[in-house]
Amino acid sequence: MQRNPKKPIAYIIKLLYNNQKHGFGGGILLTIYDIAKAANVSASSVSRVINGKSGVNNATRQKILQILKENNYVPNEAARILVNQSSRLIGILIADIRNLHHMEGAYYIQSEMDKNGYNGMIINAGYDAKGLAHAMENLNQRRVEGVVLMGSVFQNRDTEKAVRQYLPEIPIIMINGQLDIPNCYSVLSQEKEGIFTCVEFLANHGRKQIAYITNAPTPSNLLKQNGFSEGIAAQRKNGVRGWIYKDDRDDSLKGGYEAMQRALLEHPDVDAVICAVDLLAAGALQALLEKDVDVPRKVAIIGVDNSIYGQICYPRLTSLDNQIFSSCVIGAHQLLEFLQGGHPARCVSMQTVLVERETT
Repeated sequence: MQRNPKKPIAYIIKLLYNNQKHGFGGGILLTIYDIAKAANVSASSVSRVINGKSGVNNATRQKILQILKENNYVPNEAARILVNQSSRLIGILIADIRNLHHMEGAYYIQSEMDKNGYNGMIINAGYDAKGLAHAMENLNQRRVEGVVLMGSVFQNRDTEKAVRQYLPEIPIIMINGQLDIPNCYSVLSQEKEGIFTCVEFLANHGRKQIAYITNAPTPSNLLKQNGFSEGIAAQRKNGVRGWIYKDDRDDSLKGGYEAMQRALLEHPDVDAVICAVDLLAAGALQALLEKDVDVPRKVAIIGVDNSIYGQICYPRLTSLDNQIFSSCVIGAHQLLEFLQGGHPARCVSMQTVLVERETT
């Protein structure tokens, strides 16, 4: 005789909510059966009220709500998930949670999702395939309803493999990157075009010797570097030259500082610097000021991200705004549209904006 895997709803409620009585739910030591007894109603009626479902008359509903309030009743969330088949949970993956720019983006995403009744879980996924797979498996076990990947660092085959293995049916939103899988949606920042415009801006202001400082070769950084090379090529007829300095270390501040020192040594006539991120630019600015180089009269500096780093520098940093706020809000709305049964745009492209401050 084959066992029927489907249990009556009352059985599920009893099994799952009963742990509340033993303190596993994090609330007061009270079950829905205690509430039902106090209200002289069935446990299923209490369950309907807790979960906001119909089928209970208003007088009974108010009576149950009053008892719940008086007893500070907190339902077990794991039980709610299994009964309702909805976790209201999204995962936000960041390769390194020390990255202030990506953490700021995660805050914007969570704020938007919270307005619509979803909770966010931020995971430090790391840069290696093993850590990424573990993070995806963790999200699968927690039954997340959507995932946001912060940054182009996740634009690789390891991420695709992990998504296909652990989250093949879950909507994936990628901020500033793309994955060639059916359940992935993207918000892209036009950083390549933005850097091209930065070169043009500097050339139009009389800068002829321009250095570019970059760090880890992420897809985003490679696009920015290409934008610089194409910008220099377009301005070569005007006598503009350019050089690229790379530093792969995690400490972008020190990397920018040392790369700027090398640029000054090798090209003492350098009169402008573009950095792949603001933190590199802050390090470059420090190196220039230590050598008493007048910024921006002798050397102009532009960063990327329009982050807090650029605003606390002195002089304050001109920076290419890659629209992290708008990108994350749009990404959150893509996810919400999908979860509500809609069909969001597969890819949204954001224009960058150069925010001029005292370093240009």
